[in-house]
Amino acid sequence: MEKAHPIPPQPVDDRTVEEKLLNAGLECLATLGGHKASVKQIAAMAGVNHGLVHYYFGSKEKLIVALFKRMADEQREALEQIKGPRDLQVMLARHALPNARLILEFNLLAREMPALKAVLREELKLLARLSADRMAKGDIRDGWLLSSAIVGLALHAPDMDEVDMVYMAGRIMEWMKRD
Repeated sequence: MEKAHPIPPQPVDDRTVEEKLLNAGLECLATLGGHKASVKQIAAMAGVNHGLVHYYFGSKEKLIVALFKRMADEQREALEQIKGPRDLQVMLARHALPNARLILEFNLLAREMPALKAVLREELKLLARLSADRMAKGDIRDGWLLSSAIVGLALHAPDMDEVDMVYMAGRIMEWMKRD
């Protein structure tokens, strides 16, 4: 009879677990809202033990900050791709509108999370600088300022419970059709 060989443990891919937690966190925030999304729910949605949230991020607040930074980076990358009105429409449809609820959730959470509030303020300053740079280069007509205004208003509205992003985007698109 042959002796069974134990299966060696598989190495854990830290980025995979972290990515799962970030993806699940954004989904939880979007579906449940920031105050109802718990560390346990996020971990369960990611298919991992809830202790891993603390291992990778330290706290719910630090996880929320990481989620915001990830979304903000994606938004900025999308803004950088805008070259004309069609690109603006694509950016609004793929990024600004789907993330409007998340932006509002982050703003609501920032009322109770000082670290998140600080990151929101820094992102708004960065967005303003990027917009000013694009304007200085003569890119004002490419929609950069308009899309920045949409994202900026949402980021700058931590004391507002609701911003109608769909209405705002629709009005901007109507304005663009007049050109």
